[in-house]
This record gives sequence, structure tokens and C-alpha cells, in this order.
Amino acid sequence: MTGPTGLPAVPPAASGAGQEGPSPGPHRPHRPHRPRSPARRVLVRGRPFDLVKIRYLGGATYRSADGELYLRVGDRAAVRREYALGRALQDQGVAVPAVLAHGDLAGDRAYVIERSVGAGSFGERFAAETRRHGTVDDGTFAAFLETTAAYVAIQCRHPLSFGAAAPDGLDAVVRWSHARAEHGRELPDDRLTVAYRTAGDRLSDRPWCLSLFDLNPFNVLPGCLIDLEIGGPAPFGYDALTSVHFGHFWPPDRIAYVLTPAQIGQYERRLDDVARAAGWPPPTAARNEFLLLKAVWASARDAYGTSSPQAPTDLWAWRVEVRDRCAARYLAGQSLDPAAFHAIKA
Repeated sequence: MTGPTGLPAVPPAASGAGQEGPSPGPHRPHRPHRPRSPARRVLVRGRPFDLVKIRYLGGATYRSADGELYLRVGDRAAVRREYALGRALQDQGVAVPAVLAHGDLAGDRAYVIERSVGAGSFGERFAAETRRHGTVDDGTFAAFLETTAAYVAIQCRHPLSFGAAAPDGLDAVVRWSHARAEHGRELPDDRLTVAYRTAGDRLSDRPWCLSLFDLNPFNVLPGCLIDLEIGGPAPFGYDALTSVHFGHFWPPDRIAYVLTPAQIGQYERRLDDVARAAGWPPPTAARNEFLLLKAVWASARDAYGTSSPQAPTDLWAWRVEVRDRCAARYLAGQSLDPAAFHAIKA
């Protein structure tokens, strides 16, 4: 049984999951509330877990002392949605962590317990290699590309009957109402909205598939994808293409790793080849649109950004500046170059 978005239906107790609610008007922008700091240690199903990190949309990730299990805790509706997404991806053949247990907690919260798939995400490997010799090793990057290409091939086999014409479809992908709240200043003639809606129109004929909106090298391990907190239906190619540019959405003093132009070019060509072999449109055909959407998404402040000391406020000011410049260039018919983002000053 599936819901209207192609995800497995969730029990009635999770009603409201995935609903964004009415978009805020211009005089009442949405601001995410500041969540309570999570406990450093929790006991679930008789087992202790220690805090690893605050999650993007709130809640927290914990790890067992032996490192074999991960516990993800958060708002009940959000956790149920994440669990449903993981089941749907598994059904399609995507390798994701196995869920060993799940259930509800007090205070309208819920949890899932996953088996660890090991340490060493590609993002961590990229960062270590960049610290050693300035860029990512070609061999490591090739392994990352193989895992991503296999994921894209699975997406091509599972189109969804869900598109931008559906209510709030694209708005949910980029968390539009949250991004609109991060203005700082109003663009002349509201160019941000015009650019965003123009991109949506140009993507209207593109197939949709289950996607991970925060797909990036830190959420990819050899042969496996992790951290399914933010995902659902999206235009094909959005998550995979923007994943290789993830490092460019951080200011120069927070760059974790460096990919070479040759590696990025190799990655984009491989994705296009996979798509064409399946009869799907190549991701690079919508490169400008996807980069604009990612810039919008990156400017949407989140629970992590409002509560974690690792996410200082100047990051959001910089991302808003990047987003607004992308909107201006997009409307001027100019290509968006993520490699140029690091020269932008907030």
C-alpha cells in the first residue's frame, strides 16, 4: 500500500506527515523554532545510546557504545516519514541501513534503530585526502561515482506519477517557505520568486523519482546511502547532480574537501550516460535549474542551523548571498558556476 507520493502509507497516528501547511504570507515568514538541546545519553529498548549529532530538521542521532547500532530520534511524523522512505528505497533496490526496530516515544516523538553500515563515508575520505595533498584521490572519487551511478540507474527504473503540478511538489523539495524567510533583504521585483518559478516551469516535463534532497558525499558509503531524513519525490537528476557540487555550498573557511574540475566533469558525463542508456533526460540538461534549486534549499535555515554551535549565523548570510546571485544570473540567462561561489562575500 502506498501513499499519494509513492511512499509506503504510514499508520493513521502519523497523519500530517510530510504536510508543509499553508505557505506563510510576506508579513509572517516562517522561522523554525529553536529546539531543546538533546540529551547526551538516552536509553531505548533497554540499551544506552550516546549523542552523535543534532539532525537537520531537529531530533538527534545516537550511537551505541560498541558502534554497531544507530538510533535516530525526532518528531513522530518526521521519523515515520523517514522510515517509510527507507522502506520504499529498499523495495526499489537501493542499499540503505537495515532498520532493526522502530516505535513511538513520549511527547509525540518516535525512533528508529539501524544497524551500522560502517564508518568512513566518502565525505570523510575526501576530507582526509584533501588535508594530505590538497585534492581528492582519483581512485576514491571513482568509487564514489560508481555508488552514485548505481543509485541513478535504479531511479531510472522507478519513475513516479508525481510531478511539479502536484500541490507543493517542488516547494517541498527545496523547503521554499523556509528559504523565503531567509531574505535579509528583498530582491528588486522579487527576482528570487520569479527565478524559482521559472525554473519550476522549465522542469515541468521532467520525470520524477524518489530522491534524497541532502545527497552528498558525507551521506554516501561504498555501495550504500545513509541519513534518509530529507527525501521524497523530486525531479530526476536533482539530487545526484547537485551532490558533486556540495562542497561549493560552504564558505572558503569551511571547505571540507576539494574536487578537481576533471573529476566533476567525469561525474556529470557518467550520470548523463546512465540516464541516456535508460531513455531518460540527462541531468546536465537541467544543470542551471538544479543548481538554482540547490542554492534555494541551502538557504533554508534548519533546526541544526538554529541550535548547533557548528553552524554559525554567518553561514546563512553567505548562503543567502549565493542564492540571490544565482537567481540574478539565472534570470539574466547566464550559467551558474559553483566554483565561483567561494569568491562571494556575504
